[in-house]
Amino acid sequence: MSAFEGLFVNKEWRFWDQSMSGLSSSALESFAADDMLCELVGKNESLPTIRTWVHDQTVVLGIQDHRLPYIAEGREVLEQQGYQSIVRNSGGLAVVLDKGVLNVSIVLSEKDKALDIGAGYDIMVEFIQHLFPEYAERIEAYEIVGSYCPGSYDLSIDGKKFAGISQRRLRSGIAVQIYLCIEGSGSERVNKRFLCCGTARRDNKIYISSNCSRSDGVSQRNYRL
Repeated sequence: MSAFEGLFVNKEWRFWDQSMSGLSSSALESFAADDMLCELVGKNESLPTIRTWVHDQTVVLGIQDHRLPYIAEGREVLEQQGYQSIVRNSGGLAVVLDKGVLNVSIVLSEKDKALDIGAGYDIMVEFIQHLFPEYAERIEAYEIVGSYCPGSYDLSIDGKKFAGISQRRLRSGIAVQIYLCIEGSGSERVNKRFLCCGTARRDNKIYISSNCSRSDGVSQRNYRL
């Protein structure tokens, strides 16, 4: 029996759907909700939980992005374009949230049995394969080099990325979070000139980088504003 089957088969779970109510709230509330669930589930004071959430016109920055130079100016540019920005407390680089992106959090407890990081990711991968059984055998987990917000657990079909996974661990609770591109094009989200993974200042201009990996915020993809 896989870790996924051990958690889900004949077990009771809580389901919290914020795919509609989240549209009118800040994405900060979603990360706060996952932290709250981590604490409650981690103490076995709540059932393990699956939470779905959607936010519109939002850029979620990673911790690395927030440390880049001129990030404040970049966030101002986003605000001018009608996007709010927040900094999340889990891993990964910046992502854009809109109505076509479904986020799913699986919140587990490791109070009674430790769950290593790889196992947490594997549970989410198998969960997504069960959600999309017609594509299950074609869904693969590996880093799509050069992709939008690359990570070792990018999910792809035929080499085309459609999801990325991160984890948040807090007080014996684990929130495994996935970003699913359900509608629209991930590449079009990247190509919007105001996407903010970090900023750099050159020639008295602010540059917004869509796929930065260097500490100075400069990458192969820069958009002048």
